[in-house]
Amino acid sequence: MAAGTMQVVLCGAGPVGRAVIRLLGELPCTVFWLDRRPSIFPEELAGNIHPVAGGVEQMCNLPANACWLVMTDDDLLDFDWIEQILLRGDARFIGLLGCRGKLASFNLRLINRVPLGCIASIHCPLGIEGINSRQPSIMAISIVAQLMQQLKPD
Repeated sequence: MAAGTMQVVLCGAGPVGRAVIRLLGELPCTVFWLDRRPSIFPEELAGNIHPVAGGVEQMCNLPANACWLVMTDDDLLDFDWIEQILLRGDARFIGLLGCRGKLASFNLRLINRVPLGCIASIHCPLGIEGINSRQPSIMAISIVAQLMQQLKPD
């Protein structure tokens, strides 16, 4: 991978996920976009966006040292993704769409299931501090801005 690029795995193709994808399609990154509903992916995507139908069973096909964004339409799926990402242990960044309460709930369930200390690596709420909108496009700008802070040469 060239300096200045990164690999992103985005789990979920809901309104915020689609807004994030539109922005990432213009940026120096390779994106693996997962959702269990293959029909939800748009027909036209930027060349750096690779749709993948499926869920956590695809984990072995996804890159190491990636930035992970978890924002599915189901908290149970989000939990499965987060657990598997933490168990895998090679994420560059882990972002979870949700509130502090969701993170606290996940923490309680993860505490004896993943290596000690790795739970603290989850960024939730996702996005840069001070932008507290529910509008998908505004949320996407905030999330991608936070993600771009990870953009450094390897």
